[in-house]
Amino acid sequence: MKRSTVIGGIILSLAVASCDVFGPSVYFENTEKDNIRIEILRPADTIVNPSVHNVLFFVQPGINTLLAVTPGKEQFVSLPESQKLDSACLYSMADLLSGSPRFTLMEPEKLFEPANGHSYNWDEIDTLCAQAGVDGCLILSGLEVEIAVNREVESYNRGEGYYATGKFRLSATWRFYDPAKQNMISKIVRVGNPFEGSITEYPEEAFLALADFKSMSFDFASQAGEDYAKWIAPYWELTDRYIYLSGNHDMEIARNYADSGKWSDALSIWRKYRGSEKVVVAKHASFNSIVAYEVLDQLDSALNLANDTYRKFGTVEANDYAVLLEDRIREKQMVERQLGIMH
Repeated sequence: MKRSTVIGGIILSLAVASCDVFGPSVYFENTEKDNIRIEILRPADTIVNPSVHNVLFFVQPGINTLLAVTPGKEQFVSLPESQKLDSACLYSMADLLSGSPRFTLMEPEKLFEPANGHSYNWDEIDTLCAQAGVDGCLILSGLEVEIAVNREVESYNRGEGYYATGKFRLSATWRFYDPAKQNMISKIVRVGNPFEGSITEYPEEAFLALADFKSMSFDFASQAGEDYAKWIAPYWELTDRYIYLSGNHDMEIARNYADSGKWSDALSIWRKYRGSEKVVVAKHASFNSIVAYEVLDQLDSALNLANDTYRKFGTVEANDYAVLLEDRIREKQMVERQLGIMH
């Protein structure tokens, strides 16, 4: 299949190789460079009951979505379209999780208000899960935006004005319910950014005009959703690798095989030249073989070859690759535990 990416404002066509659940997708830049990008599965930061697969996700009805603090006052200030922030947060989380093998997400056809008016109890969670035919609930139960502004007086050419600095922070509260084990995992994700600016007057509205808080709110709401998804489930992440093009004509053929996703065919050529009498060809073929083994999800073979290449040629890049592969093997084991894969 084909995907596209934008690099430096130019749209490049990228070829994507097929892969299994752990094997990385591979992205080739449509240039003469030897850089490639691979998509690998990263582990989540926590482990949720592996038997929970089908999950209902929604925003808890009636949550507080906004809190703004202006200079010297505890004053609530509404930002435009604040009621849509919870949706931005929720759907950015769902979008990232949709590419993970961990969960299948479903939206409820209908919701009822929690009995206590604040959060759902276990009977209500059981009812929601039974109605949707799922075994877990993922709920955005709170969302707050805090705008804390400090001010200092400064002199300007045309008189005295105000110079303001502050902090924008968004907090998203998530709850994951596992009815089977009567277990709930709560997590607060906080994201934010400082801001600054100068004004000539001191009404609260002027401070709120110092930054585009509307745009900032939606950006950070989306980030909070993505951060939570990475906390709770394995996720795909692009990372950079490279292979050597130089050597001989067969090395070019191998590169073309790799470009079309035929990594096994490419590996068969590189393997043949790992013992070449030409040291440069042997080093390049060995390094390219390490990359091929990683793409084919043969991480142990990749690690063994990286160590052998370092011992034989003393190349620092092979040693660095070995360290990277050790981390990847540990991460793969973590992902397997999170997915409930037993050996």
